[in-house]
Amino acid sequence: MVKYNGTVDGTQRRFVSDIIIYRLADILLMKAEIKNALGQDPTTEMNLVMQRADPSASFTNSSQTANDDAILNERLKELAFEGKAWWDLVRFNKTSLVPSMTANKEVLFPISQNTINFNPKIVQNPLSK
Repeated sequence: MVKYNGTVDGTQRRFVSDIIIYRLADILLMKAEIKNALGQDPTTEMNLVMQRADPSASFTNSSQTANDDAILNERLKELAFEGKAWWDLVRFNKTSLVPSMTANKEVLFPISQNTINFNPKIVQNPLSK
């Protein structure tokens, strides 16, 4: 099964339903993450996100590690149930927070059968069967 096959007109396929939407809070938190990684101050972006939900909230710039923790925490709260938490944990190298990941196991995601059908040289990941 292929998700969002799109619309076929003759020989043209148009993908009109596979649209990625970013909320302003997500963009601001990505910008804060980038600024922090570059050694810049992410206070402006963090306060814009935090004060929308709680006008008395305030972010104070600190070390890169402390800022990363604050940005990740804000992303986990702000973007809950949007399917981004796992990728945030991977990007921030915090997968050890997931109980099943504490043994430093290699995580292999399954390759879709459709992908394997298109290229017979691809084999399924052994741990995801």
